[in-house]
Amino acid sequence: MYFELDVNLATISVARDHGLFSDLDRSSFERLLPELATLLSASDLKVVVDAYTAHAGYRQLASRDDLPGDVRRGALTAMIQAHERALGTLRARAFTRVEARAIGSSTPIEGSMNATPVARTKP
Repeated sequence: MYFELDVNLATISVARDHGLFSDLDRSSFERLLPELATLLSASDLKVVVDAYTAHAGYRQLASRDDLPGDVRRGALTAMIQAHERALGTLRARAFTRVEARAIGSSTPIEGSMNATPVARTKP
């Protein structure tokens, strides 16, 4: 689901910056939501669900070209922020600190292949 959100974030960013709307994916979300509900706290689950709830607004924006640019850009920016929050929530829960730093940056962390992982916290 993390990587699905990451791809959706890129798609929304392209829509905001270039006006090109592609479909967003939610197959992992739909498949994993019941399990996710048992693994995350209610507040963390809401952060993830909020990102996917924004997909309805994205579809509306994609189908309308009569909205002012600043309204469209503001809505897409809010969707981007929702996806970034969800990614941060999942990153903190699903990956070790070394892994989280590696996927959160554009360059690999020196020695991350040999790094000793920190203990994962149980959800």
